Amino acid sequence: MTENFITQALGARLQNLHITAIIPAYNEAPRIGVVLDAVCKYPYISEVIVVNDGSTDDTAQVVRKFAKKCSKLKLVDLKNNQGKTKAMLEGVKHAQNADILVFLDADLRSLPHEYLDKLLYYLVEKNYDMTILDRLSDRSGPFGILALARFFGGERAVWKKDFVQIDFSDTKGYEIESTINLWYLQNNKRVRTIFAPKLHSAWQFKKWGTLTALKRYLKMFWGIYKKYGARNFYMQVLEFDDDTLIELYDWYKKQKNKKILGKVAKVVLTAGVAVGTVAVTVYAIKKQLEEKLRKGRG
Repeated sequence: MTENFITQALGARLQNLHITAIIPAYNEAPRIGVVLDAVCKYPYISEVIVVNDGSTDDTAQVVRKFAKKCSKLKLVDLKNNQGKTKAMLEGVKHAQNADILVFLDADLRSLPHEYLDKLLYYLVEKNYDMTILDRLSDRSGPFGILALARFFGGERAVWKKDFVQIDFSDTKGYEIESTINLWYLQNNKRVRTIFAPKLHSAWQFKKWGTLTALKRYLKMFWGIYKKYGARNFYMQVLEFDDDTLIELYDWYKKQKNKKILGKVAKVVLTAGVAVGTVAVTVYAIKKQLEEKLRKGRG
């Protein structure tokens, strides 16, 4: 979706909404510039709040430098590292005028405006209550083939009036996305994941080192599984529309209240998600190999 498309589709409606981007960041000085450049140049975002979560590197200095040329950029500087949940909630506290909250991770290697367009377009025009970007780099990661990665996407858009109703008192660290997802499931909200083949985040094993990254991955997913259980994952597969399988989801919704067809629809949808995830994962790995070959020849 181009800027021309979103202008025609949404027009004055977006201009009349206060959209705040919230970016939690911990030791992201070498990477955060990519995201800041993208959001500062995106015309429909009214405000950008970076929450520096007790970084020990130059993250705060990089943000302050960007703020000199980006008037809508604000820095919230936490003295101590408090984890992603508290950093995101701190950002929301400062987004006092927001109608829509757009959460973004600080370690993206690219952030094409077309994906910000889609996050907002499906939220505002298609009556979804939350939209989540399904990063290609996540699909090719350790848990991508299990169709789980798209639920944990850090790039998501929500209406603030919904978000502030969620109880985060028992949530910490990287559990926040699952807490959000579970609330939307329990309240029969419409959620759509949007496949983003040009969206990549920093490879965690390069970012933190092999041993540390492995520990972080295992701690994150075990903590989420222990708290929310397998049923939460299964329900997300059934109820959160997958952008790559939207026609299958539309068919499932028409059949799910019928006794026999409903059961068949569940099986077909679950199988479709598995096949779709494997297909996208293979595509992602193929693209990564091609990129490595090109670099090797260059």
